[in-house]
This record gives sequence, structure tokens and C-alpha cells, in this order.
Amino acid sequence: MEFIFVLCVGLVVAGIYLKKVSDAEKRLKSFDVSSKPSLNKDKIIYDDKTEDLYGLFKSEKSESSDDALERELKTTWPLRSNSIMTRIEVKVFDALRAALPEHYIFPQVSLAQLIKVKSGQSTSRQYSLFGRYARMSVDFVVCDQNYQLVCGIEIDDSTHQRADRVRADRIKNHVFKSAGIHLVRWKIAQIENLTDRDIFNQIVLEK
Repeated sequence: MEFIFVLCVGLVVAGIYLKKVSDAEKRLKSFDVSSKPSLNKDKIIYDDKTEDLYGLFKSEKSESSDDALERELKTTWPLRSNSIMTRIEVKVFDALRAALPEHYIFPQVSLAQLIKVKSGQSTSRQYSLFGRYARMSVDFVVCDQNYQLVCGIEIDDSTHQRADRVRADRIKNHVFKSAGIHLVRWKIAQIENLTDRDIFNQIVLEK
């Protein structure tokens, strides 16, 4: 008796599965595959009478992700503004402006905006090189009155002694050297004793 019950359940499940397969085949056959698809952003439309294939085959996961994003965008996220510079960086910024009145000083500049890979490289090589420095930034960039780059400046505080920062600094040094850009590094202890003349000499004359 138990065997018959299990067999009946199996037949019901198999029937449901076969019906779904049959329905799917009918829907696929309804598309006119001989016509050329036109692309409209993320939709594939064959003609006015057919369904949106992207909508037909879009996974349930992507739909729920979209819904979740819409709900998130209707809420206020727990974010706040952050200081562009630390206390030490503000002090250096003021010193740079005083020592270089005819130059422009820009804090926290992304290397992705500052440096690009030379043309002539393979696509994989371009992505590989760019990926090494794209997320890095430099504490200050100094430009002349024509907005031409003069140098980059890094303030090395105690965090630069960590192994990961030492490695990152080596990469950053090599990136600037490869791009032919002068990079000045100052330790915190040096900053206290820098005069306007020291700053001018190290940034402009030693370029």
C-alpha cells in the first residue's frame, strides 16, 4: 500500500514537471527567431507582439535585488560628512599656501585622475597597471599658474610604518617615478622645522 502511494506521488510530480517543460517549449516556439533583435539598453525585443526576453528569463534574485535597492533609496542612509584633511594636513596645506602663493594646492587627489597608462599597451596590461594604483591617492598636488603639475606631496605619519603601508608606499613611489612626476615625502617631525624657503626649494627647485 505504501509503495502504491509513493508511486502515485511520483507520477503527480512527474506530470507537473512535464507540463512546465511543455509550456516553456511553447513559449520559446512563439518567438520569431528569424528576425534580427534590436537592443534597447538591457532589453531584447524581437517585435511588437513578443515578450521582453530579458524579463522572461531574468532571475528572481535580480528582481529582488532591484526591489531591495528601490526600498533602500527611499530611506535616509546613516551617513555624515567627513573632513577632507587631518589636523596635520591642514597645517601643511596652510604652510604650502604661504610658501607658494603663485601655485595652486589640491588636497587628497586620486591617482586615477592624476596618472594614466601610456597608449600602445595591451588591454590586459592597461587594466593590470591601472589596477595597481587606481584606488590610491596623494595627500597634496601642487600645480603652477597654468595648472600644470609640479609635484605630489605625501605626509608620512606613524601609520606608514605598517607593513601594508610600506608596500603601498613602494608602489606609489614607483608609479610617480614611472610617470616622471616629482614626489616629495615629509615625515611629521620634519614639518615642524620647514621654512618657506625649504618648501620652495624642495618643491620648485628640486623638481
